[in-house]
Amino acid sequence: MFQRVMIPLDGSDVAEQALDLLPSVAGNEAVVILVGVTELPGPVVSNYFASPAMVGPDMIYPVGVALPAEDYDTVIGEVRSEAKTYLDGVAKRLSGLYQVETLVLEGAPVEKLLDASHEVHADVIMMCSRKLTGLTRFFMGSVTHEIVDKSWLPVIVVPNKLEETDEED
Repeated sequence: MFQRVMIPLDGSDVAEQALDLLPSVAGNEAVVILVGVTELPGPVVSNYFASPAMVGPDMIYPVGVALPAEDYDTVIGEVRSEAKTYLDGVAKRLSGLYQVETLVLEGAPVEKLLDASHEVHADVIMMCSRKLTGLTRFFMGSVTHEIVDKSWLPVIVVPNKLEETDEED
């Protein structure tokens, strides 16, 4: 049994499937570390934030909604708060069974999760596979795949049992 289990969560039912396996891998006195990683917008371009890859010579091609620079702190504060509220809700559901810690990080998910696993002294990382295929996997990559490939800790990959298509990722 593992004593310090780190579980990355993104707010989806798919990711939460990893929680179902906890009784099989975590001891009675285990610490479960729930981690959320928020990806912040890219650098300031003109008066908006956009990904560097999406910026043309005289234009901004935002992914989703362009974020005016003056709203950046407000929006980022809301994103952090929502992530913390979500993780606290999951922690509350687990609190009678395990000691639970939550951690909200900002940045590139793979690097942040790998760094966090070391910093929180995790014994194992447990996460759900999203079953990305085809072009979605090619362009978006797979956080789970990269974690398995780069982690120095054991990684338990929980199969995705929910019906989900690439369009929802």
